[in-house]
Amino acid sequence: MALYDINEFLTLNDVAEYLTDRCNYDFNLESSIDQDRLIETIIQLVRNHKLHPVFHYRGSVDFLEKKVIISKSGRFINHEIVLLDITYNMSVRDYYFVGDKNFDKLIENNCSNYINLINCIIEPYHIDGKQEIVENNILYYREIKEDFSIIFHDLLYPKLDLDKLFNQTEANAEVIEKLRKKIVDLENQLAQAKTEIEDKSADDNKELNPKDSAYHLIAVLKDLLLDPNTTPYMFKTDNQKSTNQPTQAGLAEHIDAMNLKGLKARNINGIFSDANRLLSDLKKY
Repeated sequence: MALYDINEFLTLNDVAEYLTDRCNYDFNLESSIDQDRLIETIIQLVRNHKLHPVFHYRGSVDFLEKKVIISKSGRFINHEIVLLDITYNMSVRDYYFVGDKNFDKLIENNCSNYINLINCIIEPYHIDGKQEIVENNILYYREIKEDFSIIFHDLLYPKLDLDKLFNQTEANAEVIEKLRKKIVDLENQLAQAKTEIEDKSADDNKELNPKDSAYHLIAVLKDLLLDPNTTPYMFKTDNQKSTNQPTQAGLAEHIDAMNLKGLKARNINGIFSDANRLLSDLKKY
């Protein structure tokens, strides 16, 4: 366990150690390059509302209670914050959000600026973040009543913000990894389906051997002969030289039109030619 693990708020050095442990980069704050890189990283996180720097204040404040109201002007709706109540001269010892404007002032001139917060209205830190500006919401602020200044290096960073950031990053990485595995699985399924289709297509296009083709043809002729709806004129050819009479070519075309595997007009006519030759030889005896 690192020392920063026991702290609710981290110093700049703590953030450097935290990021070193979580990232593949070792921030060495004795190096000006690393220090500049760390500060730039923090600035980007703050501006992207992922990190909300705070400062510690101990002293006198006025308690301000305000309410969010809505004012309508033409087509536009504006939120306004009106003061409801004020309690004077209370002593506090707590953490407060820096606020975007004050943060921008602190990082000017290479983070060498300081700001005096006397009479500045500040918002108490809460683990749920800044108060929401929604209608009828009651907001609580403090107004600093003492001479009090801060510089950039006085800022502290809620460890909870960094934990949320990295937990979300790790969760996103886990989701991305699951999606990647799903994509790979789908790609494998697609490749397998493509292979099966190609294999089936190859099987469909593979011609039967002559013996199997002959058996298939005999089976088709048997069905045609036994079908009471079969008439000889179903086997006419459609070419111009046709005599309008049933022909062997017309029978082959009729069977071809059935789209049966291995029975195309060309090989049907080939089988018929071989059968005619064998029959002719048989008749000689």
